[in-house]
Amino acid sequence: MKKLLLLFLIPFLSTPLLAEGFNDNYIEFGYSTSNYKFIDNITKVSGSTEFGDGFSIFGSYFYEKGDWKDPGETEIRKADNMSFGIGKSFSIDSNTDITSSLSYVDYEAKQTCTYDSGVDCTSTYRDGPTTKSNYYTASIGIRNLSESGFEMGLKYTIWRAGKLKPNSNEIELVLMKHLTENYAIGGRVLSHKKPVNWNENGIFVRRSF
Repeated sequence: MKKLLLLFLIPFLSTPLLAEGFNDNYIEFGYSTSNYKFIDNITKVSGSTEFGDGFSIFGSYFYEKGDWKDPGETEIRKADNMSFGIGKSFSIDSNTDITSSLSYVDYEAKQTCTYDSGVDCTSTYRDGPTTKSNYYTASIGIRNLSESGFEMGLKYTIWRAGKLKPNSNEIELVLMKHLTENYAIGGRVLSHKKPVNWNENGIFVRRSF
């Protein structure tokens, strides 16, 4: 995935673009892979709109899918993850912001199990095949936009409440290249901490308005 990300970015590294400040009016499409046993890949659609004084509202939809083999059986997991929230940025200078956000997340996963003999074993799950949860996140970060059109961001997020991530943290590094005033491509690396440590690498395309 890291090699794919580099190949994805190289053609645009020399593209000149003058920075004109941050734009939080956009829609974004992304795809990620992970080294977590239960999540192979993640498809994401997200969007944001500004409403003045550094405030914005945002929402996203994630679709996660994973399959793995335990002794004598194969399991498949699919999950829907929807969130919405509010963000606030604080300008340090014309090209650097401190960012913050609060969001609510609704999560639902369905998991199936099949023995190697072909017999379904989903009924053996103590809590059933479906897991539902909701939780809240809070983040703080920093972002910088260069005159050549590169945007880099670092964000720390905490997750609280719910069955899925009762007490976990996440660090995200994002590198994005603005190709034109309205289009950008980028890559992100996320490191998830507690109760299980795992990493996620992804690419995305953004359309600004």
